[in-house]
Amino acid sequence: MMPQASWTRDARRVSARLPYVRRLLDRLAGEGASESAETHLTALESRLRSLVAEHLGVDPHELTAHVSLTDDLAADSLDLVELGLAIEEEFSLTLPEAMLTGVRTYAELCAAVETLDHERSVPEPSAEMPAYFSARIMPARAHAHGDRHHGGWLTPYTAQAIVEDARGEGSGARLEMTVSSHLSSVRLARLLDQFAPLGARGVQVSVRRDDPAGTDLPDAAA
Repeated sequence: MMPQASWTRDARRVSARLPYVRRLLDRLAGEGASESAETHLTALESRLRSLVAEHLGVDPHELTAHVSLTDDLAADSLDLVELGLAIEEEFSLTLPEAMLTGVRTYAELCAAVETLDHERSVPEPSAEMPAYFSARIMPARAHAHGDRHHGGWLTPYTAQAIVEDARGEGSGARLEMTVSSHLSSVRLARLLDQFAPLGARGVQVSVRRDDPAGTDLPDAAA
């Protein structure tokens, strides 16, 4: 099952951003481009509304901000997966599974898509750099040896080593990972996806964002 402990906080943050997305984009783009940003978001929401209505078989007017996709519109897990794939194709976006799982209402879905659309147009300065992290793997109680620790830049090789170590501890083990607080919600969701297979092995996974006071990150190129 997808680890969700750390995602809950970010899902609430994304849903809360919806009323302010337009104002944020206006400030970033400047007064001269505010009308263009508003037009873009209006067109994006209109396309999303039509897409959701078509895939869930509902009238577009039923898609109010607080309508629940599952409770009110009776969408099941397969419906949401197919909807996610359709959104990715329509908007040329990558919608992380953890982000889609955290969506409950139509407003949250709009916020997620608008956030992804915005973040790809304003890339992070260090978007190509790996995330800096610390990780602790705690074995199940039946095991006698101590915890395993990893830390540094989270490269594909390091991630694979963490997965293999966690799998080796078996069901009941725990993986606790801390990443930089500057890591975006999108990259955090992708990180959760990366370690999701551990859930099927009975390993509990927790990923959180935090920077200890006074921490200076080393140069990734060093």
